[in-house]
Amino acid sequence: MEKIKLFESKDKALQTIEDNSIHTLRIDGKAYCLGRIGTELFAIDDTCTHDGASLSQGEIRNGLVECPWHHYLFNLKTGEQLGGKCPNAKTFPITVDEEGVYLQLPLNPTD
Repeated sequence: MEKIKLFESKDKALQTIEDNSIHTLRIDGKAYCLGRIGTELFAIDDTCTHDGASLSQGEIRNGLVECPWHHYLFNLKTGEQLGGKCPNAKTFPITVDEEGVYLQLPLNPTD
């Protein structure tokens, strides 16, 4: 896994990202949906598995990201698509240590 530093500290991350909000994060031309629930941060693939919409353009409610096009719901923590109408979204671990907040990405983008 490759560690990508997102913030200098968890405090900085929580100051930057509002609770129950999602944002687009672009790394090497790939988009990720970065979200916050309470004091936890999560990352999933930004592309809806149903029809390709940007999940970051949707809304977050009760830990679920709602696709802006067809209103499919994805669990921000697990990537699970509620209702099983399309494949689950891929998730990416967020880790925190004394040096910062990191997004963990596979070394091979197809993993």
